[in-house]
Amino acid sequence: MLCFITAIRDPDGNIYMREFNGGFLCGGFEKWAKPSLRKNYQHVSHNLETVFLLVMSEESRNEFHCAMVHGKEGAYQDRELLEDWDHFFVMLKEMLFRVPVMKNAVLGRLYNTSCAFSADHRWILGMVPELTNYFVVAGLRSGGSSAAGGIGSMIAEWIVSGTPNMDAYDLDILRFLPAHNNGKFLLDRVREVPGIHYSIAYPFADFTTGRCLRMSPIFPRLKAAGAVFGQVMGYERPSYFIHKSSSDSEGTAEHAATWRRQQKVFNSLRDVPAPGAVGFRGLTEVVQSKGNEVVRALQFLCSNDVDIPVGNIIHTGMQNAYGGYENDCSLARTAPNQ
Repeated sequence: MLCFITAIRDPDGNIYMREFNGGFLCGGFEKWAKPSLRKNYQHVSHNLETVFLLVMSEESRNEFHCAMVHGKEGAYQDRELLEDWDHFFVMLKEMLFRVPVMKNAVLGRLYNTSCAFSADHRWILGMVPELTNYFVVAGLRSGGSSAAGGIGSMIAEWIVSGTPNMDAYDLDILRFLPAHNNGKFLLDRVREVPGIHYSIAYPFADFTTGRCLRMSPIFPRLKAAGAVFGQVMGYERPSYFIHKSSSDSEGTAEHAATWRRQQKVFNSLRDVPAPGAVGFRGLTEVVQSKGNEVVRALQFLCSNDVDIPVGNIIHTGMQNAYGGYENDCSLARTAPNQ
């Protein structure tokens, strides 16, 4: 075997491989994974079972062992799980298909260890809302070592100045709610997350697991009417409606099928003479006070003048100390103090 062969990734098969001491070192991100800590629910989102295979060639039968260890802190023996060849077989088939010569190789060893994934596949960075000056860096998957320098620099700047030195909005721990720390949700979601690591990210893709954390009272009626829901901060809100007999394709990365379906909903509201209703419950918050405190607070937060007459609506941004957008919203004044 050529010793200088680079690492190979096969997104279609969800596998990767590289040369190692005259053989193959292979692994993958299975479509449906297994939680490594079924009973310890509070850690299940950060300890996901991942398998790696060392395949030795016929010409090199020496017993090499390479442990690719991921997961929680502690001795390797504490992280290593029992072999599960049945679970690994799906990826093994893809490896043999991609490199047929591996069918003549000698199997070295199957390493089965935990790997850190977050509930939405993105890293978790930032200061936790419950404790002051307590920062978290977690869910780095298998890229923690390569990203350590940049993450360490950003977190250090975050600790010293109070803000990161780059845009970390998508990675901020504040995107999670207490509902996301639910054991049943985590146990369900972590089965799906590793499978999207090598998958194509289509527009507006959503998870199929860990759903229905927060719902409106009319959720059953919307679902019966053909609503397809998207999940925002754990809240289920209808993205579009589709008839059961519809044969629309899923679309492409450039033209998602959701756009065509949303266009139909928009046209039906625009062209039909009867009034239509648009639900904003998942995006709405009611803020009120005994006196004029709420107006003064919003004037401080918002870039627009929000002291408008009762019954009016105004659009405004909410900026941070650097002038960047933290929020973009519409305010409806329903009362002098609300």
